[in-house]
Amino acid sequence: AGPLTSADDLPRALATVRALGWEPVVGPHADARTAYFAGDDAARLADLNAALRDDTIDAIWCLRGGYGAMRLLPNVDWSALG
Repeated sequence: AGPLTSADDLPRALATVRALGWEPVVGPHADARTAYFAGDDAARLADLNAALRDDTIDAIWCLRGGYGAMRLLPNVDWSALG
Protein backbone atom coordinates (compact mmCIF):
# COMPACT_ATOMS: atom_id res chain seq x y z
CA ALA A 1 0.00 0.00 0.00
CA GLY A 2 2.92 2.32 0.69
CA PRO A 3 5.19 3.49 -2.12
CA LEU A 4 8.68 2.17 -2.62
CA THR A 5 11.12 4.36 -0.72
CA SER A 6 14.25 3.99 -2.83
CA ALA A 7 15.25 3.07 -6.36
CA ASP A 8 16.85 -0.05 -4.89
CA ASP A 9 13.63 -1.54 -3.46
CA LEU A 10 12.21 -3.19 -6.56
CA PRO A 11 15.49 -4.67 -7.87
CA ARG A 12 16.24 -6.02 -4.38
CA ALA A 13 12.79 -7.62 -4.12
CA LEU A 14 13.17 -9.19 -7.57
CA ALA A 15 16.57 -10.61 -6.64
CA THR A 16 15.13 -12.07 -3.43
CA VAL A 17 12.25 -13.72 -5.27
CA ARG A 18 14.59 -15.18 -7.89
CA ALA A 19 16.94 -16.46 -5.18
CA LEU A 20 13.97 -18.42 -3.81
CA GLY A 21 13.53 -20.05 -7.22
CA TRP A 22 10.50 -18.11 -8.40
CA GLU A 23 10.06 -16.00 -11.52
CA PRO A 24 8.49 -12.66 -10.58
CA VAL A 25 5.76 -10.90 -12.51
CA VAL A 26 5.73 -7.19 -11.67
CA GLY A 27 2.42 -5.34 -11.80
CA PRO A 28 2.37 -2.31 -14.09
CA HIS A 29 1.82 0.07 -11.17
CA ALA A 30 4.47 -1.38 -8.82
CA ASP A 31 6.49 1.83 -8.77
CA ALA A 32 3.54 4.25 -8.76
CA ARG A 33 3.15 6.95 -6.14
CA THR A 34 0.10 9.01 -5.17
CA ALA A 35 0.60 11.02 -1.99
CA TYR A 36 1.67 8.46 0.62
CA PHE A 37 0.24 5.48 -1.31
CA ALA A 38 1.76 3.27 -4.00
CA GLY A 39 -0.50 4.75 -6.66
CA ASP A 40 -4.20 5.38 -6.41
CA ASP A 41 -6.62 2.73 -5.16
CA ALA A 42 -7.83 1.88 -8.67
CA ALA A 43 -4.31 1.19 -9.95
CA ARG A 44 -3.34 -0.94 -6.96
CA LEU A 45 -6.61 -2.85 -7.15
CA ALA A 46 -6.14 -3.44 -10.89
CA ASP A 47 -2.70 -4.98 -10.28
CA LEU A 48 -3.97 -7.18 -7.46
CA ASN A 49 -7.06 -8.41 -9.31
CA ALA A 50 -5.04 -9.06 -12.48
CA ALA A 51 -2.66 -11.25 -10.48
CA LEU A 52 -5.53 -13.09 -8.80
CA ARG A 53 -7.12 -13.83 -12.20
CA ASP A 54 -3.88 -14.96 -13.88
CA ASP A 55 -3.63 -18.76 -13.74
CA THR A 56 0.13 -18.60 -14.38
CA ILE A 57 0.71 -16.75 -11.09
CA ASP A 58 1.08 -19.07 -8.10
CA ALA A 59 1.65 -16.52 -5.33
CA ILE A 60 1.36 -12.81 -4.66
CA TRP A 61 4.14 -11.03 -2.80
CA CYS A 62 3.30 -7.44 -1.92
CA LEU A 63 6.17 -4.98 -1.98
CA ARG A 64 4.82 -2.86 0.86
CA GLY A 65 1.92 -3.02 3.26
CA GLY A 66 0.04 -0.40 5.18
CA TYR A 67 -3.27 1.34 5.64
CA GLY A 68 -3.95 1.57 1.91
CA ALA A 69 -4.28 -2.20 1.61
CA MET A 70 -7.51 -2.34 3.60
CA ARG A 71 -9.02 0.27 1.31
CA LEU A 72 -8.97 -2.32 -1.50
CA LEU A 73 -10.74 -5.13 0.35
CA PRO A 74 -14.34 -4.30 -0.70
CA ASN A 75 -13.37 -4.52 -4.38
CA VAL A 76 -11.01 -7.49 -4.45
CA ASP A 77 -12.15 -10.18 -6.88
CA TRP A 78 -12.53 -12.82 -4.17
CA SER A 79 -14.10 -15.25 -6.64
CA ALA A 80 -10.76 -15.43 -8.47
CA LEU A 81 -9.30 -17.23 -5.42
CA GLY A 82 -11.50 -20.27 -5.77
